[in-house]
Amino acid sequence: MKADYNPNKTTSLDYYEWYKSDATKIREMNPDWARNRGNSESTWNYNEKAAAMLCEAENGNNIDRMWSSYYDSNKANYVIGSPSVEMYVDSYNDIPHTIGNNSLEVRYRATNYPGYIYILNGGTEEYNTIENTIDYKDYGSMYSGYKGIPGNYYWWLSSPTSAGVYNVCNVQSSNLYGAGTSQVFGISPIVSLKHDFDITIDLEMNS
Repeated sequence: MKADYNPNKTTSLDYYEWYKSDATKIREMNPDWARNRGNSESTWNYNEKAAAMLCEAENGNNIDRMWSSYYDSNKANYVIGSPSVEMYVDSYNDIPHTIGNNSLEVRYRATNYPGYIYILNGGTEEYNTIENTIDYKDYGSMYSGYKGIPGNYYWWLSSPTSAGVYNVCNVQSSNLYGAGTSQVFGISPIVSLKHDFDITIDLEMNS
């Protein structure tokens, strides 16, 4: 389950201890990247390490990440910093949208650097989608924006982009982008709920 984006919880990806990042989780979250990139972590670029940091699972035993406050041992197995771009796109394409009703696609590409590239409505590969292509209102602003407002609300995705060696995928206002790790953006954590925890899902578009 994805937690709501919170504009008051922001982080830069520049100053973390990469060696404590979860190499297993980033591969699970980014299967296309993992298939192509192989198992040699010594060749990872800066942005791949930053994405791995966002995949660091907080379960009460790890170092204190910004998303640790989203972990509740009574309800969750663990929480990571954000969805991957593959998870984001799969979810987006699976439901209708009254705003930004577009088809999104991402794929691995090694030029300029190993990472993801965006494709909008079956078009050409781009480092970002054009403005106002992402739904900022429906489903409680789950995909962009904040409380139904498009605005300048940015949050990280736990995937490297091929746009640059320091660039990580992110949601930027109402489009998908690749931002430098020195930027200070929000987080939108993913919580792994325990199997016996009951939830109710409201699929009303403007809830």
